[in-house]
Amino acid sequence: MPLAFLEDWEEAKRRWDAFWEGEDIGRCLAWVTAPRERPLPGPVARAVDDEARWTDFEYRRERLLAECARTFFGGEAFPRFWCDLGPNGLAGMLGARPHWDRDTVWFDREPLITDWEDMPNLLLRRDGAFVRLVLDMTRRFAAEAAGRYVMGVTTMDTGLDVLAALRGAQRLLTDLYDCPERVHEALQRVDAAFAGALGWCAEAIGPGTDGYTAWMPLWAREPWHPIQCDFAAMISPEMFREFAVPCIRREAACMRRRVFHLDGPRMTAHLDVLLAIEDIDAVQWEPGDGAPPVTDPCWYPMYRRIQEAGKRLILLNVHRPWELEGMLRQVSRRGLLVQMAVSSEDEARSLLASLERWSVVR
Repeated sequence: MPLAFLEDWEEAKRRWDAFWEGEDIGRCLAWVTAPRERPLPGPVARAVDDEARWTDFEYRRERLLAECARTFFGGEAFPRFWCDLGPNGLAGMLGARPHWDRDTVWFDREPLITDWEDMPNLLLRRDGAFVRLVLDMTRRFAAEAAGRYVMGVTTMDTGLDVLAALRGAQRLLTDLYDCPERVHEALQRVDAAFAGALGWCAEAIGPGTDGYTAWMPLWAREPWHPIQCDFAAMISPEMFREFAVPCIRREAACMRRRVFHLDGPRMTAHLDVLLAIEDIDAVQWEPGDGAPPVTDPCWYPMYRRIQEAGKRLILLNVHRPWELEGMLRQVSRRGLLVQMAVSSEDEARSLLASLERWSVVR
């Protein structure tokens, strides 16, 4: 089915399939957006308070359609909606209280696990208030998605990141030494909840969907969600093997397409261990605040390591697209995705043409 805001959705899906299968499409995969030269008719989003920015269906619908109407989607970009109720939404689904802010939602202000001897069961409940909010909003947007936008599952986070929100990061760091068996038990429950929530979101989206997305701008034919462990920036490679790797394997077992979100230079200490996990298909690199941008040559050796390990490489938020020319002389176009926003349709089309000239296969 074509999408109203795209020129050739069927061709874009073919290229996404090729990306996942490691096939060559003649250039790297590219998600390029820009302001549309002739914006389409669309609603104007009204002003609401901080909580309603996240929870009001009509407001979020207005925002989504207004954004689609004024955006040019180039390359393999597409309009999408996922029920974003803040990072670490799985903690909310397990009972953590959300604190609504204009730009994010906090779930770690009131730790749910204050005493391991009185640990909550960490089971998903369909009648939970946050679960109902996620599934109801997902169903309502899915009902209007056909021919307009691609649906995705809610933002959940995974493993140790979820447990850090439920327990508190400083307490959890101490727990890794003092009561590792408690941590392992809790992580198994969190991962079971992740698998259940992924299934419930897919069920809410329904069988008529044209593929799936998530908070990360990727498309796949089956439900998926990025795997991450930002908490691991604070632990040793040995502890990463003990606590994070079992979570990654359990989470990967729930999905056919498995992407790991690698966030910040401290996380590179775990890269060798991560690349040895066969279940991981792709690595998305995020340098983080204060670090050189994704196009900086200092990262090229790491990019080659990722590709040589047979993983796809995903680079989001490319702020200096002209630097891609040098990067693409060092990094293979096969299995590479770059994402960027530019200032005009003409610039977007010119950039896509340039990517075909710059890209090489290695």
